[in-house]
Amino acid sequence: MAKVKDHLKSAEEFYALGTEEYEEGLRKGDTTRMREGCEKIFHAYVEAAAALVQKRGLPEPDSHGERWEALDKIGERRLVEIGDFAFLYLH
Repeated sequence: MAKVKDHLKSAEEFYALGTEEYEEGLRKGDTTRMREGCEKIFHAYVEAAAALVQKRGLPEPDSHGERWEALDKIGERRLVEIGDFAFLYLH
C-alpha cells in the first residue's frame, strides 16, 4: 500500500504528463492523444483522492465504488461528483 506522500507524488506526475499530452494532442488535432492525456489526469485524481482518504484515516480505496464511499464518508461530495463525471466521460 502506497503512503500519502507517494500518492501525491504520483498525482503530480500524472497531472503534469496528462496536461502535456492533452495540449500536444489539441495542437496537433490528435483526439487519441487528447484522450490519453485525459486518462492520465483522471489517474491523478485517483491518486490524490487516495491520499486524502488515507490522510483522513480510512483505508485506501481499491475501486471507483470504494473511492466514492470513502470520499462521501469524509464529506467530500464535490470530489465524488467530479470523479463520477470524469469516469462517465472517459468510459
